[in-house]
Amino acid sequence: VYDDAHSTGACREGDCAVDCEAGWGDCDTEVGTGCEEELATSIEHCLECDAECEGAENANAVCTETGCSLECITDYSDCTAAPGCESYLGDPGTCGDCDMECTPPASLCQETAGLFECVSGCDPGFTECPDGSCADLDDDPDPRSQRP
Repeated sequence: VYDDAHSTGACREGDCAVDCEAGWGDCDTEVGTGCEEELATSIEHCLECDAECEGAENANAVCTETGCSLECITDYSDCTAAPGCESYLGDPGTCGDCDMECTPPASLCQETAGLFECVSGCDPGFTECPDGSCADLDDDPDPRSQRP
């Protein structure tokens, strides 16, 4: 009869077996290893021995108290119904957040100290116009003479 920290040995109809404590599983079905898997944290055996969690695009699989879930890798988020974390938060269409789109006068997305923010794509002293071009409105307020 086998005993370890998470299981108790038992005999059933002449065969050796293990009884696992709550939250642990005998997933390799070998009596000698006892209840080797902590089911609440194992992505290979999430909450039960035959439940493996799978990752997705830009996402790692995690096992939680409710089952398999996805955790986005740094700088990515799940902005659509598609599985995975398909949206890069440094993109002007999802700058720092799924609902943040950069538009003129700040159409570029820039990372500063780990945070993304919309910024102007123009040199200092120039203003970004609705078409994305840059103009020096102090020296030449005529938007038809815009400089790239």
